[in-house]
Amino acid sequence: MGARPTVEDEASRKILQVLTSIDGKLDKLDDLLSVMKMGQKVSIEQTKADMLGKSKLRRDVYKLCDGRHNVSEIAESLNKSISLVSQSIATLQEAGLIAEERRGKTRYYDKVV
Repeated sequence: MGARPTVEDEASRKILQVLTSIDGKLDKLDDLLSVMKMGQKVSIEQTKADMLGKSKLRRDVYKLCDGRHNVSEIAESLNKSISLVSQSIATLQEAGLIAEERRGKTRYYDKVV
C-alpha cells in the first residue's frame, strides 16, 4: 500500500500548480508588452512626424532642444520671439517629444525621442 500524501505534499503540489499558472500568464504578459511597445513606437514616430512635418519652426526648435538651451537662447538662435518659441515648446511638450529640466530658475529643454 502507498503512503498517504501529507499536508506538506499537498501544499507543495498546490504551490507548484500556482507557480506553473503564473509562469504561463507571465509569458502572455511578455507577449502583450512586446506588442504594446511596437504600437507605442509607431505612435511616437507618427506623432513626431506630424509635429515636425507641419511646422518648420517646431522642427528648428526641436533640433535645438539638446538640454543646453533655454527658451531665450532658442528664440535668439532662431531670430524669433520668446512667445512664439514658447508656444512651439509647449506643443512639443504636450506631444511628449521634449521635456524640461529646471536648474535653479531656468528651464532647459531636451528631446525625449
